[in-house]
Amino acid sequence: MKDNDIREKSSVDADNISEIYDIKLPRALAGLCVAWVVFGVIFTTTMLVTSKNSNTVTKGHYYLGMACIAIGLIGYIFSKNWKVTVSEKNIIHTSVFGITKEYSKDDITDAKLGNKKELVIRFKKGKVTIDPAATNYSRLVCEVLEENAE
Repeated sequence: MKDNDIREKSSVDADNISEIYDIKLPRALAGLCVAWVVFGVIFTTTMLVTSKNSNTVTKGHYYLGMACIAIGLIGYIFSKNWKVTVSEKNIIHTSVFGITKEYSKDDITDAKLGNKKELVIRFKKGKVTIDPAATNYSRLVCEVLEENAE
């Protein structure tokens, strides 16, 4: 069974075949954010309908529903934007705001596992932290820590 999140490309240079794969946040996170949006819509709609027959619904109920919708939308957009693309020589990091930075694997100054088993890769001009729940996490850990040990 092949993982859908792994994107493999091969380039035929004399003897050089390179693999490219993506590291993304788990799909469950995006699903949870969609659930927040749905909950917010249902809650706000229910409060709108209830407010016509009752005096107990306040502005705070609407604010709560709108906050759930906003949190869900922001989380969903951010979870879809964040990714790390790893190739043979480069690591390309796209932040939650869509800002892309490219780092060379040769520029890695330090790579270690943090207290919560997150992978922290320090480059000459920046750092990338990857949560263990991300897809292809173990593949990158083995690759980076092995290269760093050499």
